[in-house]
Amino acid sequence: VPESLQSTLKEEARKRRLSVSHLIRNVLEDTFDLVDNVVAEVDNIVQDSVGLARQVRRDAERIAQSARDTGQPRRSESTANEGVSAPPKPAAEPVPSSEKPVAAEPPAPTEESSPALEHILAWNRVVLNRDARCAKCGCEIKKGQEGHLGVSQAPATTPTWLCSVCLDQL
Repeated sequence: VPESLQSTLKEEARKRRLSVSHLIRNVLEDTFDLVDNVVAEVDNIVQDSVGLARQVRRDAERIAQSARDTGQPRRSESTANEGVSAPPKPAAEPVPSSEKPVAAEPPAPTEESSPALEHILAWNRVVLNRDARCAKCGCEIKKGQEGHLGVSQAPATTPTWLCSVCLDQL
């Protein structure tokens, strides 16, 4: 032990009314406790960070999937309607910017065009930034029109949209 450290230990032991060996024992115990606490906290921080990274990844994948699926039929709808030709949709007339766009009267809902909505907790009224299709009747909801986005308890599902007419029928 260097002389300067030995003199520091003796002085500190005298101040605390301890023997040098007791002081060293206490310092070592406190050091080990401190290191254990730091390691435990680092482990907690790492676990929290991993959980946060996983959540961010799930959210990013969901947003990316939503961006890919917007305006396209859902996979379950496209496979269910495979080989069935749908009647052509009439072209949308331009809407003056001073008027509020209103969804056209949708066709009557059918079982095959109405996916289960049990995972939806609530409907949020929004103005669409992209074209979408009503999950219940299949009508097109155009960019700039009011639509209703389903708030889901199933994070992996694609966005579910309803037109105003179908929402009123709930």
